[in-house]
Amino acid sequence: MKRSAAQASSGHSPCPETGRGGDRGTRRKVVDKEEEGKEEEEEKHVGVPVHEQLLELCTNERPGMPQASSGHPPCPKAGREGDCEARRKVDNEDEGNCRSEGTPYVGACLAKVPAQEQIAQLLELCTNARPGMAQPLLRRTASLSGDIEGAARSLLPAETPALYPRVWVNGVEAPREGVQLKFMQFNVLADGLSGEDPSKGGFNAVPPQSLDWQFRRINLVREIFRQGVWPDIISMEEVDHYYDWFEPLLTQLGYAGKYKAKPNSPCKKTAPHSGLEDGCALFWRTDTVTMMNIETMNFNNYNDDGTLTGEKSNQVAILATLQVRGAVPVVAAVTHLSAAKTVEGEQARSQQMNELIEHLETFQLPCIVGLDMNAEPPNVPGAKYPAKAYPLAISKQMLIHGEKAPLRSAYALAMGKEPNWTTWKKRTGRGKQGEVSHTIDYVLISPEIRCSRVLLPPADKDVVPERLPGWSYPSDHVALLAELSLPFAVTKSVGDI
Repeated sequence: MKRSAAQASSGHSPCPETGRGGDRGTRRKVVDKEEEGKEEEEEKHVGVPVHEQLLELCTNERPGMPQASSGHPPCPKAGREGDCEARRKVDNEDEGNCRSEGTPYVGACLAKVPAQEQIAQLLELCTNARPGMAQPLLRRTASLSGDIEGAARSLLPAETPALYPRVWVNGVEAPREGVQLKFMQFNVLADGLSGEDPSKGGFNAVPPQSLDWQFRRINLVREIFRQGVWPDIISMEEVDHYYDWFEPLLTQLGYAGKYKAKPNSPCKKTAPHSGLEDGCALFWRTDTVTMMNIETMNFNNYNDDGTLTGEKSNQVAILATLQVRGAVPVVAAVTHLSAAKTVEGEQARSQQMNELIEHLETFQLPCIVGLDMNAEPPNVPGAKYPAKAYPLAISKQMLIHGEKAPLRSAYALAMGKEPNWTTWKKRTGRGKQGEVSHTIDYVLISPEIRCSRVLLPPADKDVVPERLPGWSYPSDHVALLAELSLPFAVTKSVGDI
């Protein structure tokens, strides 16, 4: 059954954060009508194959909303205008090819709804915002975080599988009073390296429709907010939809951000038709965090003997001096180090990590770094080369206010070791062969910062044989989320002056 954006939230009372009331009697009538409609719909669908019902559910038609047009002739199965190639054939043969046994077939039949229109729909569902209304005032509560996740979920077909369950683990460090900060690190998987790539990034094991950006962008929003917490700072890698998705959406939700594209993004090679280029992004909540300074850097290239070549590499970083209300200022950084899984690649990563730490030291402030290091911890069974980047990251001394200390891994502090994996995928082609499961994503913190708890990756038993990404997870990397404690400010914070 097709439901309007307003109907999608009609069974709930108005969001308490908006400060507006609602006609509960009218809402009850709407609910009653919906229940009657459900019964009629169920009768209508008796004997109708599930995959044909899904085509109806996936069109995103809403009363009063013009149907998105792809410019293609009507799909013969759906009887509506749509992209037959995107929808793909919905016969039994194709259904079997596009899913693993036991996995519901969702299909790439989400209408090509423009990003701005979908953002407006999401905001309307979770805030009761009206067309033409100024940016809604949002108090970032756990309840509203759930509303955002629920609103995003309502934009997907009802048969879309749930995202993988995840659990928190408390840190082993003794708790210390301080200002709480929630930091998320997330490699979101560039569209130009997956769905827009004619080779699908080598992710040939997963249903190709699950790589569609129309689908993944909704699940990325769900993953960011579904834990009932609002990240104060979000570091992202492989961002190639910054200006048309992440920045406009998160701005409406009260964040500010900075983006730095790679000088020569691999998306230009894998999906030259798309115009996409990936890079790093950093977001912070404007109601809890004040941005004092921000800069970007482009790492150097080095010769084999460690001397500079005089050229810049393709790796970038963003470094922001931020102050959480009531806490000392900190430097929050995001970066994505060289990807080559070779001895030479590991050497390049260690040089880039060294360069980053030396630059962080110049700020003379506590640091938080979210990164895809592309490097494993040491002593991993079956490693093809010695680890250099990770050992350097947690051992290189930083001299801050007369005291020397290295960065520490928030997850290793909380768990006693790094997670078993932060990326788990199967790929073929372009030198990508077979299945890979390892830990290469981290949240690094200065000794002054404590970690109270972290969000674990999904349990191995829950991950489907095709691995990540897929219907139940929008990226090949899991989002890391750490709850941290910052030292109190000695003087008043910027927000209190």
